[in-house]
Amino acid sequence: MSLLVCMTGSAADRAAAELMEQNAALLAEHFPERFLERVRGMKGPAGPEDPEKAEPEAGAEDASLPAEQKTAAPAVPIGEGGLWAALWKLGEAAGTGLTVEASAIPIRQEVVEICEFLGQDPYSLPSFGAVFLREPQAVLEAREAENGQPGFTVIGQTTRAAARIVRVGDRVRYLNRSPQ
Repeated sequence: MSLLVCMTGSAADRAAAELMEQNAALLAEHFPERFLERVRGMKGPAGPEDPEKAEPEAGAEDASLPAEQKTAAPAVPIGEGGLWAALWKLGEAAGTGLTVEASAIPIRQEVVEICEFLGQDPYSLPSFGAVFLREPQAVLEAREAENGQPGFTVIGQTTRAAARIVRVGDRVRYLNRSPQ
């Protein structure tokens, strides 16, 4: 039985805001001020210097989720190494392969544009949020019918194979072990 791979937050929000601060003059020449204000707002609350130190370890419940959405399955913060590294760690913690649909990953258009302009991969940059595993689709749908929409996005599922795969249309990308 496969479990759902889920994500809280949006890919690279924190990193896009930091990139904007570091490249403010360059970006101001290319993007309108209103656009840059939206990016500034993505920085989020002030946190620790190393976001991974303050977030749950793999195998722990995700403390940032509401009580009805917590899971005893592995939860991994999207910190250093970004979403790709967090997905690898999630697969390691669960002892399973993963298949993720790139089109399902929540990412803001502003993040895509800033990263594209600066030549960065937004999925390799730190984000607020976490990736975690949930029960099968049928159970999740029954809960949603009773309680409303979840506070997370389903981006894929576990597999019996060891590979960690991201599908982009009909292309397949295999994730690599993240450097530690």
